[in-house]
Amino acid sequence: MTTSESGQKSSDSAKNSNLTKKGKWNKYKVMRGHDELKTHVPKTKKLSEINLWKLVAQYGDVVVKPSNGRRGYGVIRIKALASSLFELHHENKKVTVNSKKQAIEYIKAKISASRFSYDNYIVQYRIPLATVGTRPFDMRVVVQRRQLTDQWEVTGIVAKVAGKGYIVTNIKRSSGKVLPIQKAIRKSVLKDLSSSLINEISYVALMSANRLSSNPDYAEQLIFGFDMGLDQNGHVWVIEANLTPMLSHFKKLSDKSIYRKIIDYKKG
Repeated sequence: MTTSESGQKSSDSAKNSNLTKKGKWNKYKVMRGHDELKTHVPKTKKLSEINLWKLVAQYGDVVVKPSNGRRGYGVIRIKALASSLFELHHENKKVTVNSKKQAIEYIKAKISASRFSYDNYIVQYRIPLATVGTRPFDMRVVVQRRQLTDQWEVTGIVAKVAGKGYIVTNIKRSSGKVLPIQKAIRKSVLKDLSSSLINEISYVALMSANRLSSNPDYAEQLIFGFDMGLDQNGHVWVIEANLTPMLSHFKKLSDKSIYRKIIDYKKG
């Protein structure tokens, strides 16, 4: 092996290791290893036909998505309508197929058209998110510390409401909107639980940050951006954790104090 080949191999290995660290799958495994936190993390498996149909049989409604994807890219929903009838939802389009074979063909075609490989995908229980009107919403929860020795603090929470007909809440991809979290909850069936839910969201976010930062892969983090959801019973879920979260959602709020606080923390 030449020196250049050896260098390229080391570079590729480091790149793959970094992708693994950043991926949803690795963070999922770390969080599910915590006895209390695992009740707030939706069941997730590496995508395979066996794992897909196991989760569909168990929950009836799942999503497949790239482990290293961002901004709602590449997400496909699979919902069982009957024993061999499935509704597939990608972006704002739905199709119905009448066999597992057709469902797999559809999923593989969408993955082939994406920038990710099949083995980068995961399959996850789809949380029946609370809605504002008919549109599901989730939350971006930012947790920060100024120094590695500091305690974690929740510095911002914002609700992301999906655009009409979309399954993802990413604002740009679905043409959705942001709302202050209190307002989103008040517009949902959970309106009577507003104060207690916000406390529970913060508690679970801090538990998640402490769990992840106790792992060597994430020990140097000063910020996490958690995508979190509330189901229709008010249970708090951690959908995924972002290591370099986008903060533009907070700039869209009329109250800019939350955004300013996050930026102030980032300065250390």
